[in-house]
Amino acid sequence: MLKALFNNFGFLSILPVGMADSLEDVAKHMYMFPIVGAALGLIAGLILTFLQTGLPTSVAAVLGFFTLLILTGFHHLDGLLDMGDALIYRGTPARRREILHDTATGVGGFGAGLFITLAGVFVTIEFIGLGGSAVLLFTASETAAKLAMVLCAALGKPAFEGTGSVFTAMLKKTWWQAPISTVITAGILLLLAGPSGLVLLAVPAATALFFVYLSKRLLGGVSGDVFGAVNEVTRLLVMLVMLWMF
Repeated sequence: MLKALFNNFGFLSILPVGMADSLEDVAKHMYMFPIVGAALGLIAGLILTFLQTGLPTSVAAVLGFFTLLILTGFHHLDGLLDMGDALIYRGTPARRREILHDTATGVGGFGAGLFITLAGVFVTIEFIGLGGSAVLLFTASETAAKLAMVLCAALGKPAFEGTGSVFTAMLKKTWWQAPISTVITAGILLLLAGPSGLVLLAVPAATALFFVYLSKRLLGGVSGDVFGAVNEVTRLLVMLVMLWMF
């Protein structure tokens, strides 16, 4: 069990704690994704809190948010960039799938990445400026973001053979992973924010459903890039809801 958790850390972050022999090994324990998200959010939140002791709030917020992105190795952000390019193209699903594999970043990807990143930074500045906890903000949002990835894999059909298809196939065989992952996320949110934190569960559920529908219509199904995009969008939406609730 511990090895499986370390494999998930190795897959989702730059932390040198483990690396699975295959994607199937990670997919078998995808329900642990929210635990990894909680740990990454906690680390970034603690770093931001420390930076606040010697830096202006806005500067600490920028550095803290980018610490979170660095911990993920920018993998999810890369998926968002690819997704942005594919979605802005007006053409067939087949051509959009080709764009997903293009190594160059176009205006769609640049715009999506810039907007999501800047919005995340500004929300972080506002939240901690109002006296909110960076640990709470980052831990809750990253936990929920990872649940959205699990739900996306459980509900979606693969657009093509690749990273996404490995996870969707495994989640179809091990259907119990999605509800267990939801329970884990609920427990973490309950621990962080009490009963009101459970409201946040609606965000990853809604985001996953939206991306599954959008991807099926425009790409023919989900992919690894879609998982990355849903992570980035869910994180921002959860942060916005938390700012609204604060």
